[in-house]
Amino acid sequence: MPPERVGFNDLIVDPDGVIRRNLLLARTGANEEAPMGYSLGFQVALQYLAAEGMTLAAAPDDPSQFQLGGTVFEPLGSTFGGYQSVDGAGYQVMLSYEGGLTVAERITLTEILTEQFDPALIRDRAILIGTTAPSAKDLFYTPHSRDATVDHQTAGVLLHAQMVSQILKVALGEQALPWSWPDYIEVLWILGWAAAGSFAGGYLRQPWSLVLGAIGLIAIPIAVPIFTFAQGGWLPLWPATAALTTSLGATVLHRSYRQRFSPTLPLLPSEMAIPEQLSSR
Repeated sequence: MPPERVGFNDLIVDPDGVIRRNLLLARTGANEEAPMGYSLGFQVALQYLAAEGMTLAAAPDDPSQFQLGGTVFEPLGSTFGGYQSVDGAGYQVMLSYEGGLTVAERITLTEILTEQFDPALIRDRAILIGTTAPSAKDLFYTPHSRDATVDHQTAGVLLHAQMVSQILKVALGEQALPWSWPDYIEVLWILGWAAAGSFAGGYLRQPWSLVLGAIGLIAIPIAVPIFTFAQGGWLPLWPATAALTTSLGATVLHRSYRQRFSPTLPLLPSEMAIPEQLSSR
């Protein structure tokens, strides 16, 4: 088989056992001089897009990156989103599970052999052949596994189908790659909420205003990342929320401590109250 039709089927598993990344390219050897090989999903997507007149090209602004169609596939950084010093070997992007795991129609081998399927399901489609049987031990956890009542693990062939779908949709302009802020903006975001918590703790002195203000403030660094995540972005949720609540609580405790334990200064002579009858003499 020619090398241009071969792709590796390796999947990157996060420390918690979940598949979140899409490995597109990887070295075929241990040394840095080894050529880059294509993943199975990337290879299938390239073959499909070639029929549409799209080919792989270097990005005009950065030759170390590539583009398909009009989209540049920016590789995953080591501190992307919630990651800290993640292994970014090869060429990785975040895997988008748009549409959940119902990304592809399934046809069994029996249906193929007995011709009990709709030919339109395979016409002009990218087709992957694999097994979903648990005995194959090719099952993985996904971000949807926690919500699943059955089939907590997903077969590898379905994950590769998800990866093919993502590459095709991004190249055709139907979907954007997941994104995150640069590190310095994330730091400013976290420090900003720490400052907001400190200001609120010192400014809001009435108990009811403090409670309402705290609830309103805490809702913002939670709601914004959740809304952004639905749009394909990954922003720091818990660090910003923790910075806000910690600074808010510390400021309130410090103010309460000072009010309770700070000694009361004696009145200066000029501030002493003089009885009216004495002052009239």
